[in-house]
Amino acid sequence: MKFDGMVFSVVIGWVVAMRNELMIGSMRFSCIRRAALPVLLILSLTACGGSDDPRNDLDLYSAYELIDAGMCLVQVKAVVGHEPHSSQADGPEHVLHTWEADADNYRHTRLFVTIEDEVGVVRKTVSGYRGNETQVY
Repeated sequence: MKFDGMVFSVVIGWVVAMRNELMIGSMRFSCIRRAALPVLLILSLTACGGSDDPRNDLDLYSAYELIDAGMCLVQVKAVVGHEPHSSQADGPEHVLHTWEADADNYRHTRLFVTIEDEVGVVRKTVSGYRGNETQVY
């Protein structure tokens, strides 16, 4: 779970304010205040989490560096750690496989790997927030 520092600071400030109010405030609403504190704390912490999409955890730049000429699709999937987002024919003997990561933020990255029948990887391209790189074998 990821925590946003600003949200966490606001929650802590609110907890301290509620604690102080409980100590010096009137006692007639103390039960409601005590019940509201844990509920609001839990709700605020669950809002701090990041995406549960496993594609957002992919480091496609590192995968690009590890993919080498002649690797088969099974080996490439093992390096990337995920199934391709899409696969399409790219000529009679080539298939273009595409992986995507972080599509919903500034770190959006795509990895394109072309695999030729009986040969393996013949081309790879990574494109994203750190620039573009291509290698043809």
